[in-house]
Amino acid sequence: MINPILKIIYINQKFDEHPIAKNNKIISWINYLIYNIKIRKSQRLVKFKWINNLSIYVENGDSCLGGNVFLVLMEFSESGFLVHYLNSSDLFVDVGANLGHFTLLASGICGSRTIAIEPIPKTYHKLCFNVKKNNINQLVTIKNIGVSNKRGNLNFTDFQNNAINFVQNNVDKKSITVPVQTLNNLLKGKSPNVLKIDVEGFELFVLKGATEILTNPNLKIIIIELNGHCKRYGNTENKIYKFIINFGFKPVNYIPFNRKIELLNHYNLNSDNTIFIREINYVKKRINNGGNIQLNNNIKL
Repeated sequence: MINPILKIIYINQKFDEHPIAKNNKIISWINYLIYNIKIRKSQRLVKFKWINNLSIYVENGDSCLGGNVFLVLMEFSESGFLVHYLNSSDLFVDVGANLGHFTLLASGICGSRTIAIEPIPKTYHKLCFNVKKNNINQLVTIKNIGVSNKRGNLNFTDFQNNAINFVQNNVDKKSITVPVQTLNNLLKGKSPNVLKIDVEGFELFVLKGATEILTNPNLKIIIIELNGHCKRYGNTENKIYKFIINFGFKPVNYIPFNRKIELLNHYNLNSDNTIFIREINYVKKRINNGGNIQLNNNIKL
């Protein structure tokens, strides 16, 4: 059981790190308490209003999407970038879609077509529910498979906290077996404009099975989690970084409030995620002319 004092310290730290929550601590804590009371009382998915007329449906253990209730917009920089960049002519590929945070932003706000890939069956069904309830079924194709560097089957954990499930090297009785294939095969004939990868350390395997996609000049953006989990598979963030930049991508930091792109000379050491871009002038132009996020009555990105 988690020490409640440590839990409070952890959540307060998350508020302090968030550009919106840190200036609205009282409201953030109130929303956090309301969120936890509701999901603990209910025996079903609970609906919460989100941004731009979107809603999210979550239950206990769904903090990867439910955190938006008290943080307003999780993964703030990457989320802002995605909405500012995408438009209705784009194809967005969401590898490790989980409950659909980025899928809802891409198709629910930008009107982009999305291919959302989620290997864990229970999480997949909740993702489908969120997509359906937000009336974006016609824009979103959802795949209940895994992605790797070759076709086959892989074993995954199946924790209640769906944000931390990963490919297992050592199988146990709680493991689930999931079919996997490469992005090259899955997306054959398709040209995504933005690729997001969040696979709890399995990133390099996904990338090695996506060389045709990475070579395609239509792909301008990669948003990828690089936060140390790759070590469980004997890889390093630097190895993944070098693999990506060999395809002409450059890492950037993004400031949503003024839509500023800052070039980095390494992957983003101050975030779990790094945004990589190709053709920076093209990207800057689209960002400046992109859509908006209505966070609340007073704040718009």
